[in-house]
Amino acid sequence: MKTNRTELTKEMILAALILVGSSLQSLAETIKLTDSQIGSIDRTDRTLTVNRSAQEGPLTIYITSQTQLFKNGEPATSAELEVGDVVRGSARRFSDGKIEAVRIYARKAEN
Repeated sequence: MKTNRTELTKEMILAALILVGSSLQSLAETIKLTDSQIGSIDRTDRTLTVNRSAQEGPLTIYITSQTQLFKNGEPATSAELEVGDVVRGSARRFSDGKIEAVRIYARKAEN
């Protein structure tokens, strides 16, 4: 089977775009969340604001369709998260400043 030059060029461009996309993903900074309390939830924008130490300040995190959520050790949806829950997990900060949750483990805060 013969491949013409146009098809080969298209394949090379597609491969280059895939490589660039995966390179941009790897440029994201990983953020570890450790026992941070949810201070607010915006269900319309799909964001959580978590309260961290006074030195670090609050952090607004986007929940995406790729985010893995767990509550009390079970798979969960963002609708199950509540203000006051304690979360840990990881997120990615992109060069534009946007922070997307990768994995969130939530539990009720102990009184």
